[in-house]
Amino acid sequence: MNRVRWIEIKCVGKITSPVAAIVNSVCKSVFYLACRYTNTPYRISFRLERGTWINQLSSNTPMKGKNLTLKAITPCLLLICLTLAVSAQRASDAGRVYFIKFENDSYTVNSINPDGSNEQFVTESSDGIFSPSPDGNQILFLRARNPDAAFEDRQHDIYLMGSNGSDLVRVTNSGENYSPTWSPSGESIAFIHEQENEYSVEFLSRDQPDTVESLFHTTSQIGNLDWSPDESQLVFTVCDTQLNCDLGTIHIVSRESTILTSSFQPNVLSATWSNALNLIGFIAYEQTDILKSNIYTIDVVTGETINVTNFDADYRSIAWSAENDFIVFASNQQGNNWEIYRIKRDTGEQINLTNNPNLQDGIYGLDVSHIGDVIAYSTGPIEGGFEIYTMSLDGTDTEQITIGGMHKLNPVWTD
Repeated sequence: MNRVRWIEIKCVGKITSPVAAIVNSVCKSVFYLACRYTNTPYRISFRLERGTWINQLSSNTPMKGKNLTLKAITPCLLLICLTLAVSAQRASDAGRVYFIKFENDSYTVNSINPDGSNEQFVTESSDGIFSPSPDGNQILFLRARNPDAAFEDRQHDIYLMGSNGSDLVRVTNSGENYSPTWSPSGESIAFIHEQENEYSVEFLSRDQPDTVESLFHTTSQIGNLDWSPDESQLVFTVCDTQLNCDLGTIHIVSRESTILTSSFQPNVLSATWSNALNLIGFIAYEQTDILKSNIYTIDVVTGETINVTNFDADYRSIAWSAENDFIVFASNQQGNNWEIYRIKRDTGEQINLTNNPNLQDGIYGLDVSHIGDVIAYSTGPIEGGFEIYTMSLDGTDTEQITIGGMHKLNPVWTD
């Protein structure tokens, strides 16, 4: 069922404000009666979370340039006060977009409302690695123990902090640590730890950040953790010394690990678990040529692997739609130009969502909201700076929500 995401209200010019769904009926009624009573032209429309605009009420009576009296303006002012009173509820319904800002050779984590309002600094993060909790109340991020060293020698620790800057906890204090990720409920955290050429998947509870358990050890390099929707398993990539990479899973309770793609020829680059319990989407490439990649899905129960894209190119940042029927991804299928595409998982029907010839400098991260299938992505010219945009799953309603400064990268939705 599609819920109302926000309402656009127009009266005496442009009065636009997002409001919570619970006041939709009240606002429409007050606005309609006020404008009818004062003979003021009006139009009320609201947008469903899937991006469809529906005009509910409209008046075609022209103003003919006559001045509005205070009597006509007052009902609209009262309506504005009502929308401001529920702004807190609206903010929680819409969620926020977290992203990295790279400026003056430093990375900071920031967040912003999906309408571009209320941008906030969250924390500094070494090398731009972060992961907000699903509810947006906490954040995991990396800090280098020796930030002035070469990248491969820096060694990072994982920190946990409230998104308002409170309750900072250092989770690790040895080795190299990376790929922090939250479980779908936000109750558990997993990350990868590497020390003396041995890799492990680590696990901890949100409420007990000082108690870390090792789930899995290997001498092969592992990366790209993601949780199953029921939080019983983690998927990861595992590579040997020749960089032949496979897809594996680890059960949280039994600690049993399984290699899913041992008979699969292409090398696995990254993976994302869908909202469906058995289905994982991943990018894999032929031999050592990453420019000959494709997107695949695999059923973790049957092992069935399907080549979804069938078009050799460079693929990045795959994400699932809320109902698992579409995969959204960035690719340079059209040569030097990058675009964002949507492909239907079961039929392979593909649509170019951005269709913009000016995206030669790439797409630097994308994510699809858990409710409403709104895509957030980063793009722009290198010289002018990358910005964060949002658009609907059908490619409409594109909006730039950040502006100014240098590059903004890797947007992530919270609920």
